Amino acid sequence: MADSAYATLEDPIGSQFFFLPGPLKWPPVTLTKIYAKLLLGVNVADAAPVEAVRTLRTPLLLMYGEADSRGAAHRLAANADPALTEVWIVPGADHGHAHVLKGPRYEARVLQFFTRHLCEQSTLRRQ
Repeated sequence: MADSAYATLEDPIGSQFFFLPGPLKWPPVTLTKIYAKLLLGVNVADAAPVEAVRTLRTPLLLMYGEADSRGAAHRLAANADPALTEVWIVPGADHGHAHVLKGPRYEARVLQFFTRHLCEQSTLRRQ
């Protein structure tokens, strides 16, 4: 299950500097990537769920707000196995606000997803 997931780690890094015009974003974005590598040992380019879902062989629930302008939902869903992937676009919700807006319905949807797929796995293991 993923709620408002990013498609690549580069996406949210770039959006953190939304207040800078075009070419002025380049220095802080580049420095952030360098710091991630030097201080954390993380290669930002490697953190790409949009690529990881290509080989995912487990059920996946992607949840996003309809007003989420980041576009990751469609990118992730396009790369994921459609037979294993459910996408729930929450009307009227912005990035990260699906639970706030839909509370009980959100919780029921998540519980239904896990119950359905955990029960399937349990049944398969017993066979």
